[in-house]
Amino acid sequence: MDPKSAGSYLQARFVTKDLKFAVPESPFSVPENVGPQELSALINKLLNEEKAEEDVQQIDFDFLIDGELLRVSVSNHMEEKGISSETVVEIEYFEKHPAPTPEGSLLHDDWVSSVQGLKDRIITGSYDNTVRMWNTQGENLMTLSYHSDPVKCVSWIKKDGETSLLVSGSHDQTLVIWEVNEEKQTYQALHSCRGHARSVDTVAVDKSGTKICSGSFDSMIKIWSAGNLPLLLGKVS
Repeated sequence: MDPKSAGSYLQARFVTKDLKFAVPESPFSVPENVGPQELSALINKLLNEEKAEEDVQQIDFDFLIDGELLRVSVSNHMEEKGISSETVVEIEYFEKHPAPTPEGSLLHDDWVSSVQGLKDRIITGSYDNTVRMWNTQGENLMTLSYHSDPVKCVSWIKKDGETSLLVSGSHDQTLVIWEVNEEKQTYQALHSCRGHARSVDTVAVDKSGTKICSGSFDSMIKIWSAGNLPLLLGKVS
């Protein structure tokens, strides 16, 4: 970069949590209008300056200023965030990795509102009123039907071999606890938790699998005992 075209300079200190990419922590004078590409070239120059030619590597880096990714020039970023250029600016950097690429898709008949994984299984809730269980190859192992309105949230309670316990919350104002047996390809709606006056939008289960917390559009949070709820009669398969 031609210094004459670079405009004003600022003092920057470069830090990283990856020690193999560490450079001296003393401040460097850098043009204000540099962006991520120029900063990456600078870090590579510092890392490679004492290496033999055969050991030189060119690595792409991303940068953070005050915890936010740098996507524009340093001066523009600092102006947008109200950061003064009169002080030494700390710029954190880390190796840039390519964005993940999807390996497949799991299809419902309507919007997917929630998803949670456990080991090699995934459960999803959908506006098609169902909960579905999938494996990591994208195969639909089971479709669970009981709710009368869109499913807004799902959570695992526990998985023990071929048997799993799940909980789902719905726009129908209920939580349902499910038992799924993959070997027999059956499921039961074990318990229906009624008490919310509006849609149940979020659910969480404690580590012991005995307490369930639900949050609703009725502005209420409720705690349920997973072991002391009314049992639904009948088996759905």
